[in-house]
Amino acid sequence: MRAPLSVRNRRATLLATCGLLCLGPGACDRDRNREKDTASAPFPASRSVERTSYEAVTSRLDRGGRVFAYWSTESWLEDLSDGVEEWKEAVLEWRALPSPQRVRIERMFNVAGRLIRNSGLEQISGVGLSTISLEPDLYHTRTMLHHHSGNDRGYLWSLFGKSAHPLQALDLLPADTALAVVTDLNLPLLWAAVEQELTQIDLPETREWVRRFPARFEERTGLKFYRMLASLDGECGFILTLDSERTFTMPLPSGEEVALPEPGLVLVVRVKDDTLFNRVSDWLASGEHARGSETNPIRRLSLPAPDSLPLPLAPALVRSGNYLLLASTGRLMDEVLAVQGGARPGLKHSEEFQRLSLRVPTEGNRFTFVSRRLGDSLGTLGDRMMTGPNTRAAERRLLRGFLNPDQFSGSWSVWSRVEQGWFRVGNSNRAIT
Repeated sequence: MRAPLSVRNRRATLLATCGLLCLGPGACDRDRNREKDTASAPFPASRSVERTSYEAVTSRLDRGGRVFAYWSTESWLEDLSDGVEEWKEAVLEWRALPSPQRVRIERMFNVAGRLIRNSGLEQISGVGLSTISLEPDLYHTRTMLHHHSGNDRGYLWSLFGKSAHPLQALDLLPADTALAVVTDLNLPLLWAAVEQELTQIDLPETREWVRRFPARFEERTGLKFYRMLASLDGECGFILTLDSERTFTMPLPSGEEVALPEPGLVLVVRVKDDTLFNRVSDWLASGEHARGSETNPIRRLSLPAPDSLPLPLAPALVRSGNYLLLASTGRLMDEVLAVQGGARPGLKHSEEFQRLSLRVPTEGNRFTFVSRRLGDSLGTLGDRMMTGPNTRAAERRLLRGFLNPDQFSGSWSVWSRVEQGWFRVGNSNRAIT
């Protein structure tokens, strides 16, 4: 079966574009050389008569570095859902199918086409990427996902924030943070989207599941579903720490042991009120050794550590300001609260972060931090596991891929919702290759 012509054209466009991007720095250098040659050539450079987002996208990028790439996606993405419809017709016409199978295939394509239309994917008019070196081993990358003004309907442009704002959650990160991701997320809007998409599927059992979900949620959690959604304030994430002063011993399959920095985890949710804290604390307080405390404006509940665990685990739940925090230990929670209150220097005062944050915006809708210490720890673990006497060659190759410290080089990046799309700025100790 041959694909419809328009689908084949889109596929060819995608493959050609990927091929150009894969040419990497050499292609960019040749492009710059052509620009120089054009200035002195007898024939001036041509300009496209089609509307593109080239100027809007490339004006946000850095020129003269390792990578400078632009892709106009309008001709390929604007009718992508129509392409799904063409594929559906082609599949259904390919051979005679039994009626139940035909209905399932048609339903599957209808769902895919509707998701594409409602996602906002078809409104992407251009994508841009640039990378330059700011200092030795410090690479500055910018990415732009563009839509034309007013053409921003869809989940992609609304679920993750409507405008950039100060990164208040950055004030929660302890100095020992190894990995952190905090993002805007409109959960009420996400549920509305899920409800809408599932209701439109022509399946009575799916519509019934959507109708009954809020009641089932309340039965299992003791919390009214829509009240819970209304209490959220559109931001969530996690913080992983590696204690530089404490270690734990991890047993290896070979029978040996390796000492690694003690990890800790903090879950972060921005809230409007105490709805979630009250319900979670009621559940945690059912344990006979739970301890509660309240020091305005901080509410706290702590649990003792269970016996015989290889890692310390004594959960602490806190409502501090606009954030609900759940930490793996009370000691880690104390560190987070001290950093939030300014009593201790946090991650943003560290030498590593100061370097990685060079020329990165201080406002946005999502941030990601990865410390070099994470790669170092994984590298230590991988080395010990690969040198074990019982480790086979295939396992060594697998471990080398997953626990390669180069995969976790230090980086800091911020995504921002701007007037015409999404804009990412970040730095890394590793260049795009």
